[in-house]
Amino acid sequence: MPAAVICVMIKALHFALPVLLTMLLSAGSTATPHPPTTRITIEDGSWLLNGNPTHPGSPAEDLLMNVRMINTVYEDRGPAAEHLPAGFDPDANTTAFLEVLPEYVAAGVLGFTVGLQGGYPGYEGAVNTAFRPDGSLCHNYLERVARVIEACDRLGAVVILSCLYQRQHSHPESLAGRTALFAAIAHTAAWIRGRGYTNVLLEVANEYAHGGFGHWPDGDWLRTPAAQVALIEHARSRHPDLLVSTSGMGDGRIDARIAAAADFLLIHFNTTAIEAIPGRVAAARAAGKPVLANEDHKVGADGAAAAVAAVAAGAGWGYMNAPVNQNVPFSYEGPADDPGVYHAFAELTRPGGSSDLAGTPPASLTVTVVEPKDGALLPAGTPFTIRAEIRHAGPAPLQVELFSNTRSLGIRSEPPWSWEYPDPDPGAHLLFVRATTRDEHPVESPIVDITVVERKR
Repeated sequence: MPAAVICVMIKALHFALPVLLTMLLSAGSTATPHPPTTRITIEDGSWLLNGNPTHPGSPAEDLLMNVRMINTVYEDRGPAAEHLPAGFDPDANTTAFLEVLPEYVAAGVLGFTVGLQGGYPGYEGAVNTAFRPDGSLCHNYLERVARVIEACDRLGAVVILSCLYQRQHSHPESLAGRTALFAAIAHTAAWIRGRGYTNVLLEVANEYAHGGFGHWPDGDWLRTPAAQVALIEHARSRHPDLLVSTSGMGDGRIDARIAAAADFLLIHFNTTAIEAIPGRVAAARAAGKPVLANEDHKVGADGAAAAVAAVAAGAGWGYMNAPVNQNVPFSYEGPADDPGVYHAFAELTRPGGSSDLAGTPPASLTVTVVEPKDGALLPAGTPFTIRAEIRHAGPAPLQVELFSNTRSLGIRSEPPWSWEYPDPDPGAHLLFVRATTRDEHPVESPIVDITVVERKR
């Protein structure tokens, strides 16, 4: 054989082998392709299911209404598992969700966010990851993920598969750095491709700019738009037909570089006021791509109002019911999780449905932590101020109490609603305020998740 031909063959193998190896390693015991029945695609900035508009004939037509069910495949392989209910079984948790899945779909939900590293379960220190430190995949974990994806496929629904979650650091199974991060995304994309799934959207990172990622090896790099663009492109190189994005913080904003690179735009509304949602959606829609909010922890009437505002502005809305679905003991009751929100889902997705939900007016009292911002990274040993904003249509609250990780930091009976935090311990701090009215009915703010870090020497 001529030397030139041998040289060409060697070069071809040099480029082909890494891709083949990735696909083989990622497939493992779950390599049998799944015969798909549901395909999610994008055309002219709109979502299509099997070539037809999503939610046809409804106010949410062409959008993707969704719910965050991030811990439906949860496990904890670390010592913090003592916080789980006695006898907790990861497979039984997944089964409990799947038994009720048809009820969520019947209520108008077409998308479900599921996490390969989960979300905050209500306690710290969980070892919950589908990745090994080198970025390869844990196939026992993936079996549960496969069950959810395939059940959704049979029901005509979509899974938004989230890869990286900021709390999965500083334990023996943490991803080991930049090379492992690229490997994790590559293996995930190759696994989706090898399984033949066509109803999966990929979220590279949940709130990539979150300060918690600062604890990761190469975390400062990971938290940049440039890193997210590189990981998005890396996923696409392993699975060109896969639709890929990454999500920002709860303020509903998106970086222009990510907007240009992503196939669709993932935004969060946790700390976004309802009246600010239309402006955030309009800014995102300027990129000409579908806008999908896949996390908002407003509940009840406020959640319903947020859904209406998002749909009217042209974005699919995603509900996060953290106390019920995400925190242990993980409960799934279908629309009974939050009747007001699921009434909104049903009306907004029903052919001929109405976006005039007069029966669910906004709450008369809302409470928000406005400083520091969600995801902030703050240095240890430096005092900081926590400020809350109280809005009320009726009488002012009698008292407002601040909590950090459920520990009270003080009560205020009149504005300004601010507290000094003189010496916070290093680590994660979940901040929220609770306002009590004359009828003694407490109203709590959405949680603001910050991280206090030791100064680098």
